[in-house]
Amino acid sequence: MAKEVERIDHVVLAVKDADKAMKFFNELLEIEFDEIGEERNWKFKSFMSPEGLELLMPTSEDSETAKFIRKRGEGLFALSFKVKDAEKVAKKAEEMGIRIIGKIEREGFKEIFLHPKDCFGVQILLTEYKEYHGCTVALSMEKKKDKYI
Repeated sequence: MAKEVERIDHVVLAVKDADKAMKFFNELLEIEFDEIGEERNWKFKSFMSPEGLELLMPTSEDSETAKFIRKRGEGLFALSFKVKDAEKVAKKAEEMGIRIIGKIEREGFKEIFLHPKDCFGVQILLTEYKEYHGCTVALSMEKKKDKYI
């Protein structure tokens, strides 16, 4: 039987100031970031590097990202695993008593969030997508309305 997980997909850092964080990682490691955009329901802006580093900046003081930063400071917010079937792994997680705390679904992309208190203190993201070229994904997102659950 093949494993559901393919690899660690990306690491998510919660930051107060995305410009400052991007400048830091650019100067230190020459990492460049693309703005993924604002997620209005979850109240954050996201910036992603090709190396697999995502920066989340809260857009509201009552967002989960802002609460995280107030409680724990800036730093590791989530660890994303690329999986073949996010719903299948989420079902298994629920059977193990792990709480599902959210989901983002877009054309060709799905991400399910597992509660950090159930996952050794780190939020686990079950990330499912097909291997598209980045331009294809960007064009698809522009043409279709995002669907948030």
